[in-house]
Amino acid sequence: MISNYWVITAAHCTPTSLERGHIFAGGHILRDMREADTYIINSMYRHPKWNHPDLFDNDIGLVSVKKSIIMRGSVLPVCLPHAKTCFKEQTQCVTTGWGLTSERGEFPDKLQEVAVEIFKKDDCTNLAGYGHVKDTAICAGYHDGRKDACSGDSGGPLVCRLEAPYTGAWVLYGIVSWGYGCARPGNPGVYTSVKSYSDWIEK
Repeated sequence: MISNYWVITAAHCTPTSLERGHIFAGGHILRDMREADTYIINSMYRHPKWNHPDLFDNDIGLVSVKKSIIMRGSVLPVCLPHAKTCFKEQTQCVTTGWGLTSERGEFPDKLQEVAVEIFKKDDCTNLAGYGHVKDTAICAGYHDGRKDACSGDSGGPLVCRLEAPYTGAWVLYGIVSWGYGCARPGNPGVYTSVKSYSDWIEK
């Protein structure tokens, strides 16, 4: 959630036709969303260059709700990065979701979180199958696998914490986009770089 009316996600998580559904704010247990507030979706926007020039390029979308989201408890908007915000390689960032707990695992009922490290862009694009990753995407994970986002986490956040003097705020640095399997050695996850789309988000 980036404001009272807007939620950010991956383009491939938005339907191609009907713009309908609900946003649950504040829920952590899938089978019991009584703790969450429910908001009706108003509209969805995919980036106009989604899947161009390559598959999964510009994998970002926005969803608006009809009624203002009430800020309370854990329901707070995440900070958006400045266009020049940059986290160094090996910075530990956090991704969350209800995706598979392993490549052959199960879907959890409770929201999961995992820390992953930012890859240097050259270290990522030199890996087999990653040569086409653009500057509008971020690779994160571990060279030896270990931890990763997985199927079902798509559209979720990759948040990184700013260092002093910036009050330690968490910013939405990436959006879960794609990867080869889950936590495979030499196969980091690929995240849409949110700062690359600051102008589009603002528009």
